[in-house]
Amino acid sequence: MKKLSIWLLGVLLFVTSCAPDVNEEEVVQNDESDSKQETAIVPSYQLSEENYKMILPFEPGKARGVIVGQVANRLDIDEMEEGLRRQSKEVYDPKKYLFQEGQYIDEDTVLKWIDKLNPPKKEKAKKKYFEDNPRYLSHILEQNYLVKKEDKSVELAGISLGIAMKSVYRFQTEPGGPYYYESISESEMLKEGNKIAQKVIKSIREIEGLEKVPVMMALYREEDQSSPVPEILLQRLMFLVIVHPLVIGIRLMKNMFYSLPTRGRKNIMRIKRSLLALEKKLLHIFQTM
Repeated sequence: MKKLSIWLLGVLLFVTSCAPDVNEEEVVQNDESDSKQETAIVPSYQLSEENYKMILPFEPGKARGVIVGQVANRLDIDEMEEGLRRQSKEVYDPKKYLFQEGQYIDEDTVLKWIDKLNPPKKEKAKKKYFEDNPRYLSHILEQNYLVKKEDKSVELAGISLGIAMKSVYRFQTEPGGPYYYESISESEMLKEGNKIAQKVIKSIREIEGLEKVPVMMALYREEDQSSPVPEILLQRLMFLVIVHPLVIGIRLMKNMFYSLPTRGRKNIMRIKRSLLALEKKLLHIFQTM
């Protein structure tokens, strides 16, 4: 029994010696919505340099849970939430930025925007109306990225928005009636997605605290409800308050190539990747000037 106790003590000492340093640092977070200051904690421990540290205590997003009622495929939901954070790393370096769920766009606002940005619903409309006016937009997901300042405060430094677009529009012409399915092509989705993105950024700039914050936006193509494969990223957009003309030129070229079909065109894909890399480098240069 004595030997067992010594062995268990040795294991305990080994485990505690291998445990990460979880020292915490108190910071002050400003609440833009009501001008309050709240004390928050930033853990010193980071799983890896590729993962974001988070503000504690955990603050759930203002529209948390809405996505479940808007996006039917569970794999799409996971990919959108994790994929948006993964895409954000290309813009907001995890070494410099902290992650927080969206605190500016609440549930009512998200649902209102989705309704406003889609064609209007019409009761007892003919099948032709729904075929000609598909509701492209499923969901808008917000993520916040903060920076820690020298005075021990943190402030919002950028936001990311995920825009979920349908690949198949499901509709009924009457309550209890049969469901109809209308496929939406990738090119049509990109065209409408870019229009929606411009309207969303305009609405974002009207929210207090988001007037001048950089916004990264990602357009996602949902898969069919029963698909075993998650949705795919179609396009990533970046909105700054002031954008250098060179960046605008690169974006125009990139968007032109994004509108072309991708299947079987290796050269087009290569050009797309090159333009995306060039845009990223230019943004980094102008943001540090």
